[in-house]
Amino acid sequence: MHAEEIKLLISNMLIEVIETYIPHKWVDTVEPFMNRYNGRISYDYSGEVKEMTQEEFKEILLTLGKSEMPLFYLPLLDELLSNIYIDQWVPTYVSNYGKHWVSYKDLLEEKFRE
Repeated sequence: MHAEEIKLLISNMLIEVIETYIPHKWVDTVEPFMNRYNGRISYDYSGEVKEMTQEEFKEILLTLGKSEMPLFYLPLLDELLSNIYIDQWVPTYVSNYGKHWVSYKDLLEEKFRE
Protein backbone atom coordinates (compact mmCIF):
# COMPACT_ATOMS: atom_id res chain seq x y z
CA MET A 1 0.00 0.00 0.00
CA HIS A 2 1.10 3.53 -0.70
CA ALA A 3 1.14 6.21 1.99
CA GLU A 4 -1.94 7.93 0.56
CA GLU A 5 -3.89 4.66 0.59
CA ILE A 6 -2.95 4.11 4.25
CA LYS A 7 -4.07 7.63 5.17
CA LEU A 8 -7.38 7.09 3.38
CA LEU A 9 -7.89 3.72 5.06
CA ILE A 10 -7.25 5.15 8.53
CA SER A 11 -9.49 8.15 7.82
CA ASN A 12 -12.31 5.82 6.77
CA MET A 13 -11.85 3.72 9.92
CA LEU A 14 -11.98 6.84 12.08
CA ILE A 15 -15.12 8.08 10.33
CA GLU A 16 -16.76 4.70 10.92
CA VAL A 17 -15.93 4.86 14.65
CA ILE A 18 -17.27 8.42 14.94
CA GLU A 19 -20.49 7.57 13.08
CA THR A 20 -21.09 4.33 15.00
CA TYR A 21 -20.47 5.33 18.63
CA ILE A 22 -21.90 8.15 20.70
CA PRO A 23 -19.06 10.06 22.39
CA HIS A 24 -18.86 9.87 26.17
CA LYS A 25 -16.77 11.65 28.76
CA TRP A 26 -15.01 9.86 31.61
CA VAL A 27 -16.12 10.98 35.07
CA ASP A 28 -14.00 10.37 38.17
CA THR A 29 -15.99 8.34 40.72
CA VAL A 30 -15.21 6.10 43.67
CA GLU A 31 -17.33 2.97 44.05
CA PRO A 32 -17.20 1.09 47.34
CA PHE A 33 -17.54 -2.69 47.27
CA MET A 34 -17.18 -5.56 49.71
CA ASN A 35 -13.85 -7.29 49.16
CA ARG A 36 -14.68 -10.97 49.07
CA TYR A 37 -11.13 -11.98 50.05
CA ASN A 38 -10.78 -10.01 53.28
CA GLY A 39 -14.39 -9.04 54.09
CA ARG A 40 -13.57 -5.31 54.23
CA ILE A 41 -14.81 -2.44 52.13
CA SER A 42 -12.55 -1.63 49.18
CA TYR A 43 -12.92 1.02 46.51
CA ASP A 44 -12.91 0.97 42.73
CA TYR A 45 -11.53 4.08 41.04
CA SER A 46 -12.47 3.14 37.45
CA GLY A 47 -14.96 5.97 37.19
CA GLU A 48 -17.97 6.08 34.92
CA VAL A 49 -18.78 7.57 31.53
CA LYS A 50 -21.62 9.87 30.58
CA GLU A 51 -22.77 11.10 27.21
CA MET A 52 -20.63 14.04 26.13
CA THR A 53 -22.15 17.44 25.43
CA GLN A 54 -20.89 19.83 22.77
CA GLU A 55 -19.53 22.08 25.52
CA GLU A 56 -17.54 19.20 27.01
CA PHE A 57 -16.15 18.35 23.58
CA LYS A 58 -15.10 21.98 23.07
CA GLU A 59 -13.46 21.91 26.51
CA ILE A 60 -11.38 18.88 25.47
CA LEU A 61 -10.34 20.66 22.28
CA LEU A 62 -9.20 23.70 24.29
CA THR A 63 -6.98 21.55 26.53
CA LEU A 64 -5.32 19.55 23.74
CA GLY A 65 -1.54 19.76 23.83
CA LYS A 66 -1.49 21.07 27.38
CA SER A 67 -0.98 17.71 29.06
CA GLU A 68 2.18 16.93 30.99
CA MET A 69 3.25 14.45 28.29
CA PRO A 70 5.61 15.91 25.71
CA LEU A 71 3.96 16.45 22.32
CA PHE A 72 6.37 14.17 20.52
CA TYR A 73 5.00 11.33 22.62
CA LEU A 74 1.30 12.26 22.60
CA PRO A 75 0.19 13.83 19.29
CA LEU A 76 -2.97 15.91 19.41
CA LEU A 77 -5.14 13.41 17.52
CA ASP A 78 -3.95 10.61 19.80
CA GLU A 79 -4.74 12.75 22.83
CA LEU A 80 -8.20 13.61 21.48
CA LEU A 81 -9.12 10.01 20.67
CA SER A 82 -7.84 8.88 24.08
CA ASN A 83 -10.24 11.29 25.83
CA ILE A 84 -13.42 10.29 24.03
CA TYR A 85 -15.03 7.12 25.32
CA ILE A 86 -17.97 4.89 24.52
CA ASP A 87 -20.40 3.32 26.97
CA GLN A 88 -18.51 0.01 27.13
CA TRP A 89 -15.73 -1.30 29.30
CA VAL A 90 -13.47 -4.31 29.52
CA PRO A 91 -12.13 -5.83 32.75
CA THR A 92 -8.61 -4.84 33.71
CA TYR A 93 -7.90 -7.43 36.40
CA VAL A 94 -6.08 -4.64 38.25
CA SER A 95 -6.89 -4.13 41.90
CA ASN A 96 -9.09 -1.07 42.51
CA TYR A 97 -9.33 -0.32 38.76
CA GLY A 98 -11.65 -3.05 37.52
CA LYS A 99 -12.93 -1.30 34.37
CA HIS A 100 -11.07 0.04 31.37
CA TRP A 101 -13.50 2.29 29.54
CA VAL A 102 -13.18 1.82 25.78
CA SER A 103 -12.00 4.95 23.98
CA TYR A 104 -12.19 5.99 20.35
CA LYS A 105 -8.45 5.33 20.21
CA ASP A 106 -9.01 1.73 21.39
CA LEU A 107 -11.66 1.23 18.70
CA LEU A 108 -9.48 2.67 15.96
CA GLU A 109 -6.53 0.48 16.99
CA GLU A 110 -8.81 -2.57 17.02
CA LYS A 111 -10.08 -1.80 13.52
CA PHE A 112 -6.49 -1.27 12.33
CA ARG A 113 -5.43 -4.66 13.72
CA GLU A 114 -8.34 -6.36 11.94
